[in-house]
Amino acid sequence: MNTDFDVIVIGAGPAGYTAAERAGARGRRVLLIEKDQPGGLCLNAGCIPSKTLLFSAKLYAQMQQGARYGVHAADLRFQLAEVIARKERLVQQLRDGVLYLMHRRSVTVVSGEAELLDRQTVRVQSTDYRAPALILAAGSSHVRPDIPGIDLPHVLNTTQMLDMTTMPTGLVILGSDGIGMGFATSFGLAGVPVTVIEAGPEILPALDAELAALLRKEMPYVTFITAAQVERIT
Repeated sequence: MNTDFDVIVIGAGPAGYTAAERAGARGRRVLLIEKDQPGGLCLNAGCIPSKTLLFSAKLYAQMQQGARYGVHAADLRFQLAEVIARKERLVQQLRDGVLYLMHRRSVTVVSGEAELLDRQTVRVQSTDYRAPALILAAGSSHVRPDIPGIDLPHVLNTTQMLDMTTMPTGLVILGSDGIGMGFATSFGLAGVPVTVIEAGPEILPALDAELAALLRKEMPYVTFITAAQVERIT
């Protein structure tokens, strides 16, 4: 394979694959490097899978109220393993779509971890690639707060949450940003006892406090503890 390119992009998330696609569309020779899955956090462990889970939970909650409207469902169950399997199918379809887009623009995709050797050279699995332009779109990583007990096996990050196939008997969520509230809504509607702990005086700190308070009242299936710091996990 040719190892000389016009542009090398490190990271195949929304920023990286879009940059690669645009450069390829303009006739540039482009190499896109990704150590995990194409699509980045949003596609693989963020917006797409979390909204898939939320849709199933909302449908389950609506069907529980179906008798009010003359709609009766026998043996209604929320099967998390089946929800996650559907999520995986949808995510894989979108991954394939990203790869097809790269193929359409003649972008070369390499799987592996990139090592920068100099301003124009990148090494992936003992192969060196060169380009006068490098785009770093390496994305983000999970932050683990310095709380005693944070490394216990039952403490999960958001990516691990989206891979669970067994319903938890209870769930405590540390933080009430959009991600935390999304999980609180999904599992709360599915019947799991959920508690949200927030250090600030109100949930969703980035939102207007009056709107956040209204939203909290619309979620009676979740227990909220505000103005509280987590000191230890056991």
